[in-house]
Amino acid sequence: MAYIYLHRLQDEALYLQCYRDIVRQLPTVRNLTLLGDAHLALHQVDQAVLAYEDALKLEPRNFQLASKIGAALVLTHQYTKALNYFKDALRSDDSPSHPGLRIEYATLLSRLGQLDKAEKVISEALLPNIQQARGDPDRLMQEVKLLQLLAKVQEKSGDQEEAIASLRRCQSIIGSLVKKVDQSDHLHEQKKIASTIAIQMAGHALSVDRDTDAAIRLYREALSYSPDDVHCMAQLAKVYLQTNDVEHCQYMCKSLLKIDRENDQAQMMVAQIALRKNDLETATLHFRQALERQVKPNNCITNNFISFNMIPLFFSLAITKCWVSLSMSVGAVEIYQMQM
Repeated sequence: MAYIYLHRLQDEALYLQCYRDIVRQLPTVRNLTLLGDAHLALHQVDQAVLAYEDALKLEPRNFQLASKIGAALVLTHQYTKALNYFKDALRSDDSPSHPGLRIEYATLLSRLGQLDKAEKVISEALLPNIQQARGDPDRLMQEVKLLQLLAKVQEKSGDQEEAIASLRRCQSIIGSLVKKVDQSDHLHEQKKIASTIAIQMAGHALSVDRDTDAAIRLYREALSYSPDDVHCMAQLAKVYLQTNDVEHCQYMCKSLLKIDRENDQAQMMVAQIALRKNDLETATLHFRQALERQVKPNNCITNNFISFNMIPLFFSLAITKCWVSLSMSVGAVEIYQMQM
């Protein structure tokens, strides 16, 4: 009935009244939680928190409720109160369990710049020996998420070596999970996480170690988990181009454009390769197609691919092929101004 009131009749008052009537007749933890969820669905966060708090009074050690309250308080920027809920919930349990709640708590601490506290919360939740979770894929996935968050906190703290060490541990666990065919229910999520970790490590290899070979290997590993990840494909193509591996760059761009025909990054790289081969017609075509889609001044083309000394190329290409179009000229001028 509540569904009909909200989605068909669009009557929010009657929608909430349904849950209030249920709570009045039977004020259980479940029904109070449903009332809180109903308030939250209508963006009535304060009322949702009140309903969740009433439910928590009936079941003080309900960590899911503590998590709901904390998340709702974050929505209204009541960060201190949210931290207290997370802290009190974890304090009520002596064991370093409930990794999900700890992840939320540590995420908020990190967001507020309390990095040392965040790292401590995560470290307390990590298993001292990963073999303790052997045969428990859900717990292993929690361990992966804890390590991912730990790496982010460590990177934010400026501890790059520790961050990459955490990512390697993470990579080892998720790699073993993906290989287990009996975990097909979670396989998509596991592959997505494995891809994300490989991409993070590839970025680290480029920015910190300046190791393009490692970056290429890691980007290719990421694509083995998520073959249609256009962002990863573009990054790999970019590294190939930087290392003058034109053949592989061209192949990657071609594969990318099959998935996303209007991908500006791929088109710009194809144009640059064509310029190296003195194929002005192909270069002009791809440059022009990309420029015609320029609608925002912070577009990735100008930020990532057009260097200052490439501005004259647009004019020379246009003049050489007698294709001085308004879109190309205007685009070139805008890029020139942004580089000043």
